[in-house]
Amino acid sequence: MRTKWIWLMLVGAMLVSGGLLSAPQMTYACSCAEIGDVRAASDRNDAVFAGTAVSVKKSGLPLFQSSAEAVKTNFHVNEVWKGLVTADIAVVSANGSDSCGFEFKSGQRYVVYARDTGKSLEVSLCSRTALYSDAGEDLAALGKGSIPTVPQTGLNNEASSSYMIPLILLLLTIGTIALLYVRKKKRLKSRTSQQSS
Repeated sequence: MRTKWIWLMLVGAMLVSGGLLSAPQMTYACSCAEIGDVRAASDRNDAVFAGTAVSVKKSGLPLFQSSAEAVKTNFHVNEVWKGLVTADIAVVSANGSDSCGFEFKSGQRYVVYARDTGKSLEVSLCSRTALYSDAGEDLAALGKGSIPTVPQTGLNNEASSSYMIPLILLLLTIGTIALLYVRKKKRLKSRTSQQSS
């Protein structure tokens, strides 16, 4: 009889532990530690600007701290408080607030706090980014910003600088050949004048 009870308790324990192990795992939506005040958020981020979202589309860019799919938002920037922000700039965020992504909508104006990962500017739900109309406290604390920089075109961009190095090398080669030619001609002239005298 005692053996029967032991077997029943073992089977019961196995059923309970099996049920606990196979129970669906609880997942948690994004939860931010304290976001902090405007100054703390500005200090934590590399770029702070106000701008209008021009387009929002899926992106293949990898996110720094998330495995979620990325969404790229292009902005037309009106005002800059921190960072090298151009008049037109893009940020990436995780797709969906459950992955701590900030969900931008085209045509809406925002105050954006973004981190530079070296590959892109990233925005999260925990970055203090907000609709411009809801960011009165931020705007008051940030004060008057500056006008965004205009991206340079022409000879100063990367594509044209890749042509400059070969061009400089070509000019140096031509100059060296010309210098050697002039020296050789002078030597020949010098020899000819010595032989004739």
